[in-house]
Amino acid sequence: MMIRCILSTAKILTERDVKELLKEVETNFQEGSGIAMTLADMWREEGMEKGLEKGLEKGMRTSLIEMIDQGLIAKFKKVPRDISAGIQELDIPVLKAIMLKIMSDEGFKSVEEVREYL
Repeated sequence: MMIRCILSTAKILTERDVKELLKEVETNFQEGSGIAMTLADMWREEGMEKGLEKGLEKGMRTSLIEMIDQGLIAKFKKVPRDISAGIQELDIPVLKAIMLKIMSDEGFKSVEEVREYL
């Protein structure tokens, strides 16, 4: 438990520090290798979860950008490059808001309104 506490709070530990710490635990405590494996499994799982979250977020963002581009093309026939470039820079909540605005009856009435919104 002490090792988990140290490792979860000490963000300045390098990979080398962690390896040395785990080696000491394995050497000095009978159950040390089990602890080291449990920690390694825990970190591996956390890494996979973070990777999955990032992948899902990237996929959602890409899909929203594509839907916005298609929505603007359907509504205004073409999308100026500055607007397309501006949309590429936005985060997911703003992209969702733009998509909802495109789809609503009270949404964007012109390309200029889109430009002003960005």
